[in-house]
Amino acid sequence: MGNSLRLKLSVGSFGHRWVQRTPAIAAGLTDHPWAPTELFNFKVPAPHWKLPKLRGRSSTAMLQMVKQWAS
Repeated sequence: MGNSLRLKLSVGSFGHRWVQRTPAIAAGLTDHPWAPTELFNFKVPAPHWKLPKLRGRSSTAMLQMVKQWAS
């Protein structure tokens, strides 16, 4: 059946009915429609800091920063 925005739902001996879904639910990204407050209050985690690729010898300040932040 794929990622349809309409889902055929069986209703026992009465037949079936169609249930509307949001694109995010159809894609499997969420299991419920989000309320605006839930959407705006969602905190996105910061990406993991990666050491920049530099040429030449690293400065003492850069080495201290790497020691502090890199894992």
